[in-house]
Amino acid sequence: MKTLRDYTLNVSLGAPVAIAAIESRLTNGWYRNKEKEKYGDEFISHYRPGILSMYCFSCTEFGPRQAATLWLYETGGGKLFMSDIFAEMDTKLSSDECNCIAEEFYQHCIVPAAEIVSMSVD
Repeated sequence: MKTLRDYTLNVSLGAPVAIAAIESRLTNGWYRNKEKEKYGDEFISHYRPGILSMYCFSCTEFGPRQAATLWLYETGGGKLFMSDIFAEMDTKLSSDECNCIAEEFYQHCIVPAAEIVSMSVD
């Protein structure tokens, strides 16, 4: 059984600052999906009461990458947790595809953002 890659971001300046930094570094068809974020509060209250906020990022199909949505959860204590990657179409992503999308988001969006704000990754 394959393990899905996840990341925990340690954000000393707070989630909104980190999210803004990540958003400013989005490339290759990545964008912040504020439309989907609107449903986050309802989801949190019903299914994830320990989550403070949810931030959604989506990517368009690009090369071998399928269009997908990725969520960052603010869990308090200056932590953002990256998890839950879904295909945009009615297809299912394999573990390898999810890991590639997570790694791409990390390398191309999070690492550049970490250079401008105080952020580390576990």
